Parts: sequence; C-alpha cells; structure tokens
Amino acid sequence: MTAEEQGPSADAEHYPGRDLEAMQFAHNYHRWILEEARPFIGRVVAEVGAGRGSFSRLLLQLSHIEQSIAFEPSMEMFQLLMKAIGSDPRVSPQQSRFATGRHTERFDSIVYVNVLEHVENDREELQRIRESLRLGGTAIIFVPALRFLFSKLDRDLGHFRRYSLRELAEKINTVGLQIERCRYFDALGVVPWFTKFVVLKRELDPRSVFIYDRFVVPLAKRLERILRPPLGKNIFLVAKRTV
Repeated sequence: MTAEEQGPSADAEHYPGRDLEAMQFAHNYHRWILEEARPFIGRVVAEVGAGRGSFSRLLLQLSHIEQSIAFEPSMEMFQLLMKAIGSDPRVSPQQSRFATGRHTERFDSIVYVNVLEHVENDREELQRIRESLRLGGTAIIFVPALRFLFSKLDRDLGHFRRYSLRELAEKINTVGLQIERCRYFDALGVVPWFTKFVVLKRELDPRSVFIYDRFVVPLAKRLERILRPPLGKNIFLVAKRTV
C-alpha cells in the first residue's frame, strides 16, 4: 500500500479494500491493538494506510493526541476515510503515500496496522519511518505472521509476505531502530486461519469476522494478558528512534 512517493497517478491508485470492508466488523480486535499501542503513542501521529478509518476513529479517541496525519493512497478508501474522521479538527487526511520530507515536522509516533506486508521493499519503508520520527519517537507496527499461514487470500489482498519475529526484528535493527516490544499476537487465530484460508481456500467474509471478533477475541485477549504466546496470527512491534 505504501512505497516511495510517486506522481499523481500513483496517489489516485485503485485499491478495492476487500479486507478493510470485512475488518470494519472487527471492533474488539482493533480495540485490542489500540490497548497494546496506547502507552507508546505520542502527541503528533502519522497513521499510514489508514484505509476506511476503522482504526483511525479509535486512535482519535486518545485525548492526548494533538495532531494526526492519516495517509491513504486509494481514492475509494480515502473518500470513506474523510467521512469517518474528516470532521475532527486534529486530523489531516492525505490522499497520498507516506514519504520522507513530505511534511516538515517529524512525528512522535508512526502507526502501521496491517500495512507493511503490502510494501514490496519493506526495508526502504522502515528506513523512511526512522527518518520521519523525532528522536525518542516510536514506530508501532502490526503485521500478519507465520509463513505457513500464507494463502491465496494473502496474495489476493496484495500481501508480499507474512513475518516471523526474527525476520521483522532483524529488519528493524538494520535501519537503526531500537525494539521496545515485539511479540506474537492472537494465538487462538492460528488454527482457524490455517483451516479456513490455507486448507479450504475460503474468502474473508464479514460474518466470520464478526463471529470471531465477538466470541474469540475477548478470550484471546484475556489469555495473552496472562501468558505470552509462542506463536500467533500476527505480530505486534514497537520500536524507538534513539539516535
């Protein structure tokens, strides 16, 4: 979804957002991500690949946020994003890709929720994140995990990869960011994902997302407060710029 800044035709690119349409029903899931991220989110925030604004609305519920710039290159998604958050005076939606130097200020926090896997050259993207953070600023990154879960659905959604902890941590370290937190997320989702999307090759549908979000996510959240899972369907990572 994000890459180096290109011309106007790239900013107006078509992105159908089928995963975003289904994931708008994942209210508990998004709140869970925000709870994990909240202690690391500063006052001036960039949200990259904001989509239709499902996570953006939750992010803007944090009263300490003074300014948020939400980047979304897809024209279709950007129109929905404007409806979702455009009236909040703290937010500046941008129908564009994220690019170093596009804004003169640097950010306290940069948020990537289910975005980095869409970027072919993710090392360059991570370098761009580092250059756009203030000293002491944080990158909050949430990505799909486990290569054996990569399915036709991932390919259809434009995913280049699913990550392991080691791979993501190595790439973060390479660009000079310091890892503050890095863990697998949603262990209970591994078997259902593997069964439905790898074995049965099904599509992502709103009903399944709603059921999982309503009944499984609250249980998964309670369990992971007690036990750190050895694997999970996703990875949650926080990294800080220290130099």
